Amino acid sequence: MSYNTARADLHVHSRCSDGSRSVGELVTLAAQRGLTAISLTDHDTVSGLPEALAWGIRKGVDIIPGIEISAYDFTGKRRIHLLGYAFDPRAPRIKALCDPLLRRRHVRTGEQIALLEEAGYPLTLREIREEAGEATALYKQHIMAHFMKKGLTDRIYSPLYRELFKGEGLCAGDMEYIDAFEALRAIQADGGLAVLAHPGQQDSFDLIPELARRGLWGLELNHEDNSEEDRALLADLARQYGLALTGGSDCHGDYGSDHELGDILAPEGLSLPRDGRLGVARKAVEEAARILRDEIENTPEGEWKNGDHRDLVTRHDRETEDYLVRTLSRYFPEDHFLTEETDRETDLNRGVVWIIDPIDGTTNFVHRRRDYAISVACYREGKPLFGLVKDVAGGNLFEGITGGGALLNGVPLEGKSSEGGLRDSLVDFSLNSVHLMRQNYAVDLAELAPLVCGHRAFGSASLILCSLATGDTHIYLSARLSLWDYAAAGIILRESGGDYREGPLCHREKGYRSGRVFLAWKGDKRGREIGDFLHGEGLDREVWR
Repeated sequence: MSYNTARADLHVHSRCSDGSRSVGELVTLAAQRGLTAISLTDHDTVSGLPEALAWGIRKGVDIIPGIEISAYDFTGKRRIHLLGYAFDPRAPRIKALCDPLLRRRHVRTGEQIALLEEAGYPLTLREIREEAGEATALYKQHIMAHFMKKGLTDRIYSPLYRELFKGEGLCAGDMEYIDAFEALRAIQADGGLAVLAHPGQQDSFDLIPELARRGLWGLELNHEDNSEEDRALLADLARQYGLALTGGSDCHGDYGSDHELGDILAPEGLSLPRDGRLGVARKAVEEAARILRDEIENTPEGEWKNGDHRDLVTRHDRETEDYLVRTLSRYFPEDHFLTEETDRETDLNRGVVWIIDPIDGTTNFVHRRRDYAISVACYREGKPLFGLVKDVAGGNLFEGITGGGALLNGVPLEGKSSEGGLRDSLVDFSLNSVHLMRQNYAVDLAELAPLVCGHRAFGSASLILCSLATGDTHIYLSARLSLWDYAAAGIILRESGGDYREGPLCHREKGYRSGRVFLAWKGDKRGREIGDFLHGEGLDREVWR
């Protein structure tokens, strides 16, 4: 389900930041000019979105939640702007990041006003506040608009603007901006799609590979400050990194250039989902968890898979899986699925693939009514995008965003120290893994007993990996896991600083080789020491490097 981008202007500013028009005026003008959609991308604020959404319904224009974050590349020492689209309009992570920036901007502009007033320019703080109106902060544009009314200049970006605010000007000098990668993570954490704004204006092309690695969704192609050479380069980079191409007028009304709303549009054929995959998945997982909690009052009856009494499945597994696949398919009909309970022919390296374990820890679900989870991971072209693990009974939601960090209930996950070796470690493996490791690889896991702090067997792979992420457990080993068991939690673990390996083993002397073993840890020393132990038991060290 996508926005109607047939005629869409995806870069628009209102009086909530540094534009001259109100939100209602913008949406009304968009309807008059035949636009199908606009994105209100005010600088560092989402304060105008509720009003814009209401006006959009009234005028028949799709309103795409948007923002333009004023960010900084601290490595390249330059300003860049990131556009965010289709996020949760409440935007809690974006607001938490941007609100301090707005306060710094407001203070800095107040300082500039004081300098100008002291130098004899005809302005007061009260007059600039009146000019700014409903803006969430004072901007240089408000000062220049006031000077236009006083007859000191005929336009915002005039020689007077450069004289005052650029180079060695009286009011030159910037405030502290937001780290570009923190801005990217905030957009992603609110379920949005991040786009690099006008790369030609800020010469940010060389930052694109790293941003793409961390989940950048698109590049702004159609913009007045992108030259023809810039546009050709952006098209090549979009093909190389699998990025979307967007565009818009960057309309500020009387406070901007000569381009009017709708003069520059997004490229034809752009598909912009009404909610980013992370946002949709988060809502679907929370609703599936609610349904499971309601159903738990009915005694779950388990069935054996393939006659194995250690491998249970219930109707709740199947119903939860069906709900998740049905919901995600409705939003993203071209996506593919790899799930535990349904045999699907799925190529992980083709397009977007959802990997779902509807109930990880079914035995716990049936017998204990706790310590079970819903696990959903999203991969594109074989590379992980994000993973969600919902501890249904405990109520906690773990999230991992590739390149964007790990979250617990929407807050960056701050785990315990990962320092220490085997002697400081709580290790998790099951009795079944003890049996299989001895049978298949001639490894006696009981030999770990005197080397570690303690042993547990939790019964849910995804939750134990999340426990590694928080630092409550330190090493996990399983002699039998499938991809859906760890696809989501593995992302969370790696984004928290942990790591894992998965693959077949070989015993050097006895030649045992069967199945696929999974090993995870938090802390480099622990990773080395558990590898040394397995090597000492006769296993090929290459697997654990």
